[in-house]
Amino acid sequence: MPSEHLAIYQLPPAPPVEILCCHYALLRTWDYPDLTAPYWRWYWVDRPGASITLGGKRFELVPEQVVLIPANTPFAAHNRSDIGFLYIHFFVEAVYKQPDPAPVVLPLAAGQVRLIRDFASRFPELEREGVSPLFSLPMAFVTLALSLTKKEFWTIAFYDARVDKALKLIETQYPDAVPNQRLAQAAGMNTNAFIRMFRRVTGQTPCQFLQGLRFKEASSLLHHSKLSIEAIAEKIGFNDRQHFNLMFRKNFRITPVQFRKNALKL
Repeated sequence: MPSEHLAIYQLPPAPPVEILCCHYALLRTWDYPDLTAPYWRWYWVDRPGASITLGGKRFELVPEQVVLIPANTPFAAHNRSDIGFLYIHFFVEAVYKQPDPAPVVLPLAAGQVRLIRDFASRFPELEREGVSPLFSLPMAFVTLALSLTKKEFWTIAFYDARVDKALKLIETQYPDAVPNQRLAQAAGMNTNAFIRMFRRVTGQTPCQFLQGLRFKEASSLLHHSKLSIEAIAEKIGFNDRQHFNLMFRKNFRITPVQFRKNALKL
């Protein structure tokens, strides 16, 4: 019978993920009143003393559990004492249905806690040795956690082959916008009927879907590249920095500059 320590590797099916970053730090001050981003968060703390507030409810973070925060979910973070904080930011390839804006709190078995604690303790050593911690165990941590979420999070609520053709066209032409009329033609529908169908299937308009793709790339570039804000705006299809700033702040209540400054502290 497999040991409890190795059980974390026996991963049930889960949505495909892309790790954006993985970091461990001792946090003395963790006080953010308003956070949101287009990626998911995986949080683990090595001791009690930190909490998040979401939807008016407070959730304490403890070592015996991990907390997942879905993309585009506003929340606040606070700590009362120093904490060792391991966090992973990641994207989930779930096109059609987003989970409810609530944290997913998942209990850990004792062996899983030991494994995470050991990884966190070795994190500085891995960084000094130039061993990238962005693969293997962090991917296993995220995949396991996602596999334990409610299945309806990742079930396509409704599928339509015509909308699927339009989605592929949007992705093919990215970052350029494809007019709704052209998308409707690809789907073999009139424009108004297509937009209604697209919203029914994806929960978004074509414009919102494209904007989600743009912000996903923008957040990755703000995390990992040294490109200027102007260069990022141009790369993801915005005409100028001012428009990019406006839309980014409208969605995430923070400017791209502030996002870049805070990205590796959350």
